[in-house]
Amino acid sequence: MTKQIAIFGSSKVNSRDTLYTRTVKAAASLVEQDYTLATPGGEIGISRAIIEGADSVKPGSEIVVPLSIPGQNHGYIALPGGCGTLQKILTVIHLKQTYKLHRPIIVVGPIWRDVLSSVSRTLARNSLITMRDMELWAYAQTPEAAAVKMIEMIS
Repeated sequence: MTKQIAIFGSSKVNSRDTLYTRTVKAAASLVEQDYTLATPGGEIGISRAIIEGADSVKPGSEIVVPLSIPGQNHGYIALPGGCGTLQKILTVIHLKQTYKLHRPIIVVGPIWRDVLSSVSRTLARNSLITMRDMELWAYAQTPEAAAVKMIEMIS
């Protein structure tokens, strides 16, 4: 059975952005390792980069669209994005926190590191989450590093 990895992020990036080109490389490396990729869908932004990366390795690669039910994915990679991306991150973290999901999520880039760190510190300071809750996600600096880390985590 092929393992499926969900990748999501901004619909606003374009093919000239570094994030786009790095996402193409990360998607290609995952498909080379026989992973199936899931995206929120669409032909723009991060979703387009994922499709481009997958097709560069296996033209016509299966891309699961829309993003699957959480339990169907073996892992999640959250690239920089806006409110929709943040909502998906928080949904996965919530499911992990309530023991309904036992799959890794890797947040990519300083944006998510800073946002999650700030929110977590505030919630912990007010005794609304535990230290364990602050360990429910992993961090990677780049999409390529996230792909490598995800393979290590789910292999």
